[in-house]
Amino acid sequence: MREELPFSHPTICHDPQNSLQRTKQLMDTNRWPKLQQIKHKLVAPWAEITDPDEYFFAQLLATMLLILPTLGLIVSFLPPLVYPQRPISQEYDFLIVAGSMWFWIIAYLLVRAGYHRLITSILIAGATIVVFAIVLIEKDYLDLIYLTLVVIFTGAVFSMRTTLLLFFTYVLGFLLVPLAGVANLEEVISRPLSFFLACSLLVAFTTRYRLQQEENKRKALAASEARYRGLLEAAFEGVAIHQQCQIVACNAGLAEMFGYTRDELIGMSLLTLIQESFRDSVWQNIQAGIERPYEVQGISKDGSIRYIEIIARNQPVGNEMEQIVAIRDITQRKLAETRLRHFAYHDPLTNLPNRASLLAHLRDAIIDIHKNPGRQFALLFLDFDRFKIVNDSLGHITGDQLLIIVADRLRQCLQPEDLLARLGGDEFVILRPNLSGKESVIALAEQIQAALVQPIILQNHPITMTVSIGIVISDIGYRKAEDVLRDADIAMYQAKAKGRSRYEFFDVSMRQSAMTHLIMEADLRQALEQDELQVFYQPIISLRNGRLSGFEALVRWRREDGRFISPGHFVLLAEETGLITTLDWWIIRHALYQLHQWNRAMPDLPPLTLNVNLSSRTFESADFLPNLLPILQQNDILPGQLRLEITERALLKNAQTVRDKLTTLLEHGVHVQIDDFGTGYSSLSYLQYFPISAIKIDRAFVSQLDIDENSFYIAESIIRMAHRLGLETIAEGVENDRQLDLLKSLGCEYIQGFFISGALSVEDATVMIEHLHTVPDGIH
Repeated sequence: MREELPFSHPTICHDPQNSLQRTKQLMDTNRWPKLQQIKHKLVAPWAEITDPDEYFFAQLLATMLLILPTLGLIVSFLPPLVYPQRPISQEYDFLIVAGSMWFWIIAYLLVRAGYHRLITSILIAGATIVVFAIVLIEKDYLDLIYLTLVVIFTGAVFSMRTTLLLFFTYVLGFLLVPLAGVANLEEVISRPLSFFLACSLLVAFTTRYRLQQEENKRKALAASEARYRGLLEAAFEGVAIHQQCQIVACNAGLAEMFGYTRDELIGMSLLTLIQESFRDSVWQNIQAGIERPYEVQGISKDGSIRYIEIIARNQPVGNEMEQIVAIRDITQRKLAETRLRHFAYHDPLTNLPNRASLLAHLRDAIIDIHKNPGRQFALLFLDFDRFKIVNDSLGHITGDQLLIIVADRLRQCLQPEDLLARLGGDEFVILRPNLSGKESVIALAEQIQAALVQPIILQNHPITMTVSIGIVISDIGYRKAEDVLRDADIAMYQAKAKGRSRYEFFDVSMRQSAMTHLIMEADLRQALEQDELQVFYQPIISLRNGRLSGFEALVRWRREDGRFISPGHFVLLAEETGLITTLDWWIIRHALYQLHQWNRAMPDLPPLTLNVNLSSRTFESADFLPNLLPILQQNDILPGQLRLEITERALLKNAQTVRDKLTTLLEHGVHVQIDDFGTGYSSLSYLQYFPISAIKIDRAFVSQLDIDENSFYIAESIIRMAHRLGLETIAEGVENDRQLDLLKSLGCEYIQGFFISGALSVEDATVMIEHLHTVPDGIH
């Protein structure tokens, strides 16, 4: 098993086996072949030694076994050759030298017998014997004590290496005696002994200091390596050491990243983890020494592709070069970037291209037709009719489901090269980049309308969608994609203005109409700010007594040039631009103020009622009641005087909230009436659920009452149903006496229309109030 993280200094290793191997290599340098052969035979017992210090001393012991006996014999038996002044009869020299030689022989035999760990103790014992031999000859007790303490101290405190060196110095001291020319017994004893003691102290303390320094270095290096190893293991990145095209070490992060175990990665080439198409570039970057991160694709053990970021650094180790490679898994980041890029150019609901994507394709189409003058493209702008009613009545979740189904149906109408995009809400756009002719785009528009005719069942409700389409063909010579989209939008609004559920081709005159529309919007904002609007009042007559019951407040706009703008134009504009809420509150404030003035001016007359139309957006707003109730109090409006007219659509959203709001209004004397009943998404259940006071029969039925039998039956059914539910009815749009008579016969309570009077100014309405009995003949 390899070391998991051998990230150590290239020249230092703490592995005992590696250290032992290096020691063996150092000691076995083949300088003297013959001597090595003999030495290998002598050190055979130490073949299994695992401690590097013990192996070193074993080698040293074997070397001295070869050298010291030879030197001992030379000194003992050939004295004339060494120091002729010394007589051979002085046997204590032989005793000391020969004793030293035999001491090493005994130590070697003990090691061969398996007692190599007791060498230090034996050396200490041998040293004591030698010291006593010296004392017997010299009788120098001070040297005895001194030498004994040194030997015991060094043997006990230091390693076997120090002890061996001390005794080697001791023997060397005796061998150096003849070189000094000493023949005196005292000098023979004292000089070697003094030399040995001095060298012993020098070697002992020098060795101790050096060993302490080495130990401190080893501890510091071990601590540093532990921190480095912990840092690498804690790193999120994968780290590998790559040498000679193989991974020689790695951390757990790399193995986990690619689904391998560490043992599987060791020995593999780093390039195995790189997708094949990127391997050459990665290897070139590593060889070139590029030390900056770059992105490539990796391949896991299971074959899955991973996005990775690599940074590598080359560093020399001995005569070789290795690479330290850090790998970061950026797969999730890449997937997130892909999703963000997709969402930046696609609609999240339908997964269709969005406005940004459409404009990019449209720019390409414009460039293409300028390069190829014979080519054309067409752009179709689709907006679904009355989608907001469906969305409000059935809820936004159902509306989203409807859009998804519609998008699928639109896809089925397209050619492969066509682009379908969703701009938002219920607006879709189709780009046909290669138009063969106008007939082709007409066929596409008709195919779309036919595809949407089939009912869509959602929440058990069959929904039939119709669409208004604006079409632009590129023969006008467009330069900007935004201009094409703008003109298609203009053509779509023209289709809506002409009755919806149709298509219209754009022409330049429509652009002028759109500019007029924008100008009118700006003027309407100004009119609201500067009170240029006026409230007119259309009388409501009671058929029970023929008297004036009240008025309906209707807004009129007279421009600075004196021209009146039809409410059908600017009210619709206010709804489209979001100004309808501002317009509603403007009417409420002015109408209630005028009602307050009439109450003060004519206190003796019966209280008049005042009907005010309210848009669903204003009614649904959270601040509706907090804004309305203070206005009622400020103008001293009596209970029952204010009648708010809302459409059926306002009741179909958040039923409980609507009910609570209607109940609060009724508690403050404000009655609510359903306007244009029968023309929207009628549901009879809400007539019982909500506290409603009256129903207004739409002019579409009243105007045909005297000529269309079906309209008569519908009006009759509405009036009877209302009476059974305890509700009053109001017929609007009465234009002749025949209609009046029929409504009276059906039991309708109130009427209004041009047969009675059109909308009156404040002055004219005041005159009518003062002459309550001046109403058309035949009403009584």
